[in-house]
Amino acid sequence: MEFYLRDSLLALGMKAIVLAKVTNVSPEAPLTKELEMYITASEELAVNYDRDAIRSYFVIAGYREKMQSIGQSVKKNPPTAEALIKNIQRRGSMPRVNSIVDLYNAEALHSFLAIGAHDYDAITDFVEFTRATEPTVFLPIGSNKKQVAVGGYYLS
Repeated sequence: MEFYLRDSLLALGMKAIVLAKVTNVSPEAPLTKELEMYITASEELAVNYDRDAIRSYFVIAGYREKMQSIGQSVKKNPPTAEALIKNIQRRGSMPRVNSIVDLYNAEALHSFLAIGAHDYDAITDFVEFTRATEPTVFLPIGSNKKQVAVGGYYLS
């Protein structure tokens, strides 16, 4: 399988994307007690974050700077971790989707990185990391189709 990091992302200063292939994992698999405790601790961490302080943290600030540099509204398109924290603070808990999404969301609350997962076996050709040049959709693991706006980032 081939992976492409397109010029539209290189122009933003992106030099690499970290990938890992994880096998024998099911989104429906129950999580161990230890992983459930990690998710709970991550939720509690998020509930207590100071959102203004989070915006100045170098990872979040970097995402915001990149979005603004390409004319994207950080109010409409905040960094993933920042949006997740706001959602958890509003709801009082982390939205639970499935074991895979729940774990990478929990990790995003610690690292502030945008983390995603895709079904490797469902990829038929190549993987391309790029900015959308027209509205497009993607299918998150265990969810319905989601719209990606022009200028948004996605994996095709």
